[in-house]
Amino acid sequence: MRQWMRALVAGLAVVGLLVSIGCRPIVVRPPRHRRPPVVVTPRPPGPVVVTPKPPGPVVVTPKPGPAVIVPKPPPPPRREVRPRPPKPGYVWVAGRWVWSGGKYVWHGGRWTAPPRHGAKYVPGRWTKGPKGWHFTPGRWH
Repeated sequence: MRQWMRALVAGLAVVGLLVSIGCRPIVVRPPRHRRPPVVVTPRPPGPVVVTPKPPGPVVVTPKPGPAVIVPKPPPPPRREVRPRPPKPGYVWVAGRWVWSGGKYVWHGGRWTAPPRHGAKYVPGRWTKGPKGWHFTPGRWH
């Protein structure tokens, strides 16, 4: 108990000394921000009906990257067996040759849902240019 009293007396002595030489305690207060006034507008009589826009298909078209020029033509397309479509309205996207790792790699065909009703798929194709072969990806019209 005596140690506690000694610490208290010593602390009060330090505070008294600081006050006597003109030091004042600093109190830090948070800044006062004025809140913007709340504007209340009366509702019209009757129920409020909000009709959200129906969600449509999201079509993401990647930005074209640098053109890949291939020195040799692609092999002929493979014959594919089309399985049954998973749902009515799906469209068959045929397989294609893709240049990867310095060689052609086959990507098989697949069924896919059109992005919108009545859309037609235009398949991708390999085209010979002055410096070699390049692929134009398929797209929806």
